[in-house]
Amino acid sequence: MKKLLLILLANAFISNGQGNSCATATLISNNGTYSCPAINSGTYVQSCFSAVAGIHSKWYKFIPNENGVVLITSNIDDNQNQDLDTRLSVMKGNCNSLICFAGNDNFLPNVFDAKLSFVEFAVEANTTYFFQWDSRWDSRGFQFEYTFTPTSCLPINQLGMYRQLSSTSNSVDIKWDNAIGHPENYIIDWHEQFDIQFSNTNQSIFSTDNGNYSIKTIENIASGSNITYFIASQCGTNPNIGSSIRKGPFFGFTAKDLPYSLNFDVDFPQNVFTDGFVGFDTFFTDNSTQPSNYADGGEGRAAFTFNSTEEFSNLWGFTRGINLTQGQTVNLTFKSRLFSFSGTSSPMSISLYAGLSQNQSTQTNLIESYSLTNSTNYTSHSATFTAPTTDVYYFGFQNNSFPGTTQTFAFLDTITITPALANEEFASNPFHFSPNPVGDKIEFTNTLIEIHKADIIDSTGRLIKTIFPENELNSIFDVSFLKKGIYFLVVSSSTYQSTLKLIKN
Repeated sequence: MKKLLLILLANAFISNGQGNSCATATLISNNGTYSCPAINSGTYVQSCFSAVAGIHSKWYKFIPNENGVVLITSNIDDNQNQDLDTRLSVMKGNCNSLICFAGNDNFLPNVFDAKLSFVEFAVEANTTYFFQWDSRWDSRGFQFEYTFTPTSCLPINQLGMYRQLSSTSNSVDIKWDNAIGHPENYIIDWHEQFDIQFSNTNQSIFSTDNGNYSIKTIENIASGSNITYFIASQCGTNPNIGSSIRKGPFFGFTAKDLPYSLNFDVDFPQNVFTDGFVGFDTFFTDNSTQPSNYADGGEGRAAFTFNSTEEFSNLWGFTRGINLTQGQTVNLTFKSRLFSFSGTSSPMSISLYAGLSQNQSTQTNLIESYSLTNSTNYTSHSATFTAPTTDVYYFGFQNNSFPGTTQTFAFLDTITITPALANEEFASNPFHFSPNPVGDKIEFTNTLIEIHKADIIDSTGRLIKTIFPENELNSIFDVSFLKKGIYFLVVSSSTYQSTLKLIKN
């Protein structure tokens, strides 16, 4: 009966124009289930998500009288049964200046059919919070639940987690906004596997930094790993690591050695599709999407960025960290393709940089600039970069396009980074093989260095085969199984490793 009364009240407010704008947002004061009517009117405000023509929204607000945690969700049985698709933005400020505070499109990230919404966040007493349901994917009416739970030990804000600051082969530096009330400590649970349920696999306790945010280092991670971690507030000696306190999952990526490749399809869920690539969104495409089968090779995922029809673009995407040594030269390749929903695609431009973090201010090494014009198929681009110092490098893709006459998307896919063998390195290299280009067999002749193994890697960075020679000083390898193309041999001894280019006829 109580839920029914709340639904009727909500509908009565909106039928009188209540809820069609921030200024007329419906006030929610009690926990319960509410009814959002069909979203065929109401002013949409761009905050947590971008603006698209024709979107409407319905507005609500709440003003807690004490600190606590708010949960808002449309993930309930009636909505699932109707296959509804909702999107939610939560904002702070006033109606003339709203800032995204929390938001959710799919209640389970990276799950294709998780169409409903779920947010849970800490709130401060006597502060006004607005939220809007919008019609981006579905304009039908639906029900949602609102729950406020008073508590003095508050979690961090999910959107208060910053991009990973930096990494080494065995550690990642992370940063987040401190929780309301500044708890005494934070507990970080992490492990080297994607898992949204785990607890206490590896645990570290950090004292809260003074000020608005905390910066910490997660150490003792295996080289080249992808980790999942959660952050919990510890208030007093007995922390409550429940759903209202622990926040995550967040993801960290230690630096990788070469060769490296990324096609945005690999190893879900361990790599969360992007394998540490941040900045640009990703899109899954198949024969049911628009554009259809638009990844490199057809069905799959690709990263994308877009132009503006009014101003210059300045949008960035960054790879994960790559270990390079001073003077090391690498080859980098990627593919691009343009798309527009209407009209001819406008030309776009991408500049490739290298820097010491996933932040544009550190991207100080301009490598190459490219003009993107092809919407018919994918175009390959290549560049070389020589590391000025031994460090972890992040490669940045800057969308710096001119204003276009047509809204255009640039899709990026199949990024590869492989070592290039310099002439002086070749001259001093103890590993030599012939012939090259090769037919069915290659032969190494080394009088001093014993070869323990040779990894054959293709141009995308994929390991094709590892060969262990029978005669380590005079080794003949059968490579007849290789298709025509360019490959890399990573040859290893007990004290030496080198990468050689192999051309297969």
